[in-house]
Amino acid sequence: MIPEEDNKLRPLFDLFDNVSRKVRTRTEQYILFPTQRWVITAALFLIYILRIYAVGGYYVISYILGLYVLHLIVQFLTPKGIPDLEDEDDEENMQLPIHQTQENESSEPKPLTRTVSEFHFWQDATKAVIIALCTTLSRLFDLPVFWPFLLGYFIFLVAITVKRLMRRMKKYNYSIFDFGKKNMRKPDKY
Repeated sequence: MIPEEDNKLRPLFDLFDNVSRKVRTRTEQYILFPTQRWVITAALFLIYILRIYAVGGYYVISYILGLYVLHLIVQFLTPKGIPDLEDEDDEENMQLPIHQTQENESSEPKPLTRTVSEFHFWQDATKAVIIALCTTLSRLFDLPVFWPFLLGYFIFLVAITVKRLMRRMKKYNYSIFDFGKKNMRKPDKY
């Protein structure tokens, strides 16, 4: 038996379910069109930047958006099976199990199998830009802050994160620039 309070909210829950189902169906139609998806996201981001420039505020929202997109990039570039950066800090001596392979295979970088797919990366980034754009419509989110400090700290965080990613790439022997294993043929000896 459903309490009377829930019965009053039931149409609202049904509306939310219908809207979320339609949004998910529409979003999944764009899976096969990555270029168009990223163009739309870039256009939304450009609209956000122009809005911030025109209004002259919302620096905290921009900072949070930048940190979230940086977090998404780190997730996108981290391969499956490698612990999170936070987990790695807790246990410095943590090592993945190493399987014995041929010597020439263990020395070359492994192809990257991503933790987060490109589609989910795009979807989360687009949602973040839309939410940030919506928050610029209310003065409630325009917090007074000294923006050069936020910019300097954001650049510092990006530099530290890139350094840690490069260190992890060396430690776990993977490359974000490799899009598959290359077939190396040995030259024929005559």
